[in-house]
Amino acid sequence: MTVENQFPYQSFTANGSQTNFALGFYVDDKTHFDVKKNDQAVSKTDYSYNSYSNSLVFNSTPKNGDVIEVTRTTAADRATTYATYNNSFRPEVLNKDIDRVWLKLQELGVSDWVTNNRVDTVKNYTDLKDAEVKQALLDDIYKQGLALHQLDAYYNHLLSRISTISTEKGWDASLIADGDKTQHQINEIQAKKNNETVSIKDFGAIGDGTLHTLQEWVTAGKYKDLAAIKSKFSFVTSLSQSIDWCATQYAVLNASSVFCPKRKICS
Repeated sequence: MTVENQFPYQSFTANGSQTNFALGFYVDDKTHFDVKKNDQAVSKTDYSYNSYSNSLVFNSTPKNGDVIEVTRTTAADRATTYATYNNSFRPEVLNKDIDRVWLKLQELGVSDWVTNNRVDTVKNYTDLKDAEVKQALLDDIYKQGLALHQLDAYYNHLLSRISTISTEKGWDASLIADGDKTQHQINEIQAKKNNETVSIKDFGAIGDGTLHTLQEWVTAGKYKDLAAIKSKFSFVTSLSQSIDWCATQYAVLNASSVFCPKRKICS
């Protein structure tokens, strides 16, 4: 006979009343296929084969939801020994043997398909478990108050700071320790100390014994006009007022302690 292109495997889901399941591929008899129910092998005594309808027939009705799998299994052997003297080398006998070869090749394709499906299933399951384990570890790390992404962010921050050392000619203060404090913490403490005492020179005082008026700031382009100066030094009233006086007045009004250099201050 001719062998059609077939996939010798079928899966059915029982409905609780059906006993007859039509097969979509060729078989010789019930010894020519295996049956599984819910992934468990079914004894060949528990079913029969109807050759007229090419159907698997169970002796008892499968339960609703049972998964029935049918796979053709052609034996990988050859029982006929051909000879010229006994009329064994006939077309129908030869065709039968050749057909068995093609049937077996089709079944090998099913085996590959089943194997690939199982490999994919295992892979997907493993990937899922890997993701669950990873998330569980991340959750534990978060509970401890430090996450991997925080370490990664700080690592990237340090790399960025280190990369600018050559241009800034300095070092990241958070990397340098002195006792129980980093240089960054020490710098902040010192900055607060510095803010407690200010110098009048911080605000523009000159102190050279010569009267320098606010007009010099405008002429030098430091401020545009009197209004611009008043935006910071609100108490000034004229460009003829002394820069030293202006700086001293601002320091007194805004700091708890004022340092005046040992120079001649003109007010």
